[in-house]
Amino acid sequence: MIQAARAAATATAGATKSAPSVRATATATPAPPLQGRVIVLDPGHGSHSGAESAAGNWEDDNVLAIAQDAVPMLEALGAEVRLTRSTPAILGSADNTDLTARVADAIAWHADVFISLHQNW
Repeated sequence: MIQAARAAATATAGATKSAPSVRATATATPAPPLQGRVIVLDPGHGSHSGAESAAGNWEDDNVLAIAQDAVPMLEALGAEVRLTRSTPAILGSADNTDLTARVADAIAWHADVFISLHQNW
């Protein structure tokens, strides 16, 4: 009889025990791959100073459009993106002062990467 009472008590105790709690562990979301990087896109030339196709398309217009399309893609990967120009204007004169100004901007912006876009026909 004592053994039957012990068995009943053990069965009752086992039935009322809850399953061991499982603590959910949070998984860290990985940082975007370009997080903290500064990328300078340099749409080369400006003010129609680059190549022109036989169809009348200008290099500076095309590379500016490419750079502007690339900005949201790179930002989505975590990068801070700067353009050396966002309009058809040229930064300096038609000589090397334009390139010097573009490089100076990249240095001032602490660029990790400087990408100069050009296109040949």
